[in-house]
Amino acid sequence: MSTTQDQSTRNLPFTLHKLNLELQVKLLRLLQENSQQWLDYSHRLLHDSISESDAAMQSLLDADDWRKLADLPNDAFWQKVQRRLSDSQAAMQALLKTQASFSTGAQQAMQAWQKDLAQILGAITQGQPQNPSGQNALQAWLQPWQWLQNPATPEPAKAESKDKKPAQ
Repeated sequence: MSTTQDQSTRNLPFTLHKLNLELQVKLLRLLQENSQQWLDYSHRLLHDSISESDAAMQSLLDADDWRKLADLPNDAFWQKVQRRLSDSQAAMQALLKTQASFSTGAQQAMQAWQKDLAQILGAITQGQPQNPSGQNALQAWLQPWQWLQNPATPEPAKAESKDKKPAQ
């Protein structure tokens, strides 16, 4: 084994730990971005609600006869119902958009992590004979993360529960 491979092998725990920390930082940044998007959306919703209330109060003050004044509460109710329905629809669209963005980012982070891990392990094992048991152990270690790369693959916990038969 060469000196470079010896150093790579000795630094492997540190390198792997650092790689995992980088993945965690990427995922935390995605969560922060997701939270920021929700905070921005909530701020816009609150601003719109305040503007709507101000307009309703101004309408009350601007009413110049009994008929207009009597019609205001009825009109305000239906306007509020319509606005709340469109707000909930917009919230669902925002939820879908931010969730899709987070999922894509998490998938990209996991793929980058797997690629970096493969490069690190490949550099260490370069020039060494193939060890099938080592490859099997690595594959078993990476298997729980495979569903992130291919969302059509069921999550490990879900796949296991399908395989188990109920106890009788």
